[in-house]
This record gives sequence, structure tokens and C-alpha cells, in this order.
Amino acid sequence: MYPEGIWPKPPVNPLPPLPELDRLRAQVEAVAAFLTEHQIDFDFIDEQALHQAAIGKALLTIGAAQYRAVVLPHTSICQLQTLTQLEACLQAEVGVVALATCPPPRETRISPIPPLLPP
Repeated sequence: MYPEGIWPKPPVNPLPPLPELDRLRAQVEAVAAFLTEHQIDFDFIDEQALHQAAIGKALLTIGAAQYRAVVLPHTSICQLQTLTQLEACLQAEVGVVALATCPPPRETRISPIPPLLPP
């Protein structure tokens, strides 16, 4: 048994509802459920992992894991290096599926990647 004091207590003033966050959470959960139901293995990665990934012919490698596709949730910001890696993925024939329009890069050296699926 754990002493009562170690469990977090609910906040006194909870945050107001955040519809955008709820929509994003629902979207990610729906994609994860679809992949799981169809027995498609997947991992959640962050931009840093994508930056460190090796990109080969139709394969994205992060450590010992290899992927044939990247699924992007809706986001309003994205690092330029992330967009550069995603463009490299497309050129190497790694699948890139955007669930919404990709954000413009913070620097305008490259053009944004258009979505592959309608929102």
C-alpha cells in the first residue's frame, strides 16, 4: 500500500476545456486505434527522433527500428529541420501521410509539404 500523500490531488482550479487539444487527442487516438485494429505496428516519435533518423530507399531508420511511413498529426508549428527530413522521406519513397495541412516552415528556404489526405 502507498501512503495517501504520494498520489497527486486534482487541481483546485482545473484548466478550462481546450477544444483544439481535445480534437488533436481524438485524432491521434483514432489513428492509433485504426493501426492497432489492423495489426500495423507503430511508434510515437518526436521531431528530435526524426531529425536523427537515417533515410534510405523506402525506409526510415531510428536506432534499431525501421519504418516505411510517417503519419503527421495536425500541428500549427514545425521545425525547418523536420520539414527537410520529411521532404527527404518523400524523395526516398518513405510514405508521408499528413492528417491536415502541414504548417509553413519557420524559415522559408523550402516550401511546405502538401497534405496527402484531406482533413
